[in-house]
Amino acid sequence: MSYTIEMEVIEKCVIVAYKGSLTADNIKSLKGNHLSFIIPLRRNSILIPDTDSFTGVFKYDGKTVKCWKLNNDLYMFAGPVLRSEEEKDFLLRIEENKRSRKQLEENQENWAISICSPT
Repeated sequence: MSYTIEMEVIEKCVIVAYKGSLTADNIKSLKGNHLSFIIPLRRNSILIPDTDSFTGVFKYDGKTVKCWKLNNDLYMFAGPVLRSEEEKDFLLRIEENKRSRKQLEENQENWAISICSPT
């Protein structure tokens, strides 16, 4: 991603990327070019703070979202409605024998979590 950003002249837009795009080089490139971005976090990301210490709440598309201000001028948000949708999908995978109950317990803490830059 950082190479593409450097090649193209991109201004005044919000980059929405996939989970695998969260690298130090990509964040540096996005911030260096003053681009806003939204990137979902991997469920085991070290960026995820204590879930009880959220700093604010807002509504988006009629759904309540919790947010955290991270130390590196980034924001993280998690939506309880999206979390329940992820849980439903995970339970269906358990029923289809594609996932285990242990995997459910290990993963459910960090569902529907994304990181974004200030706009």
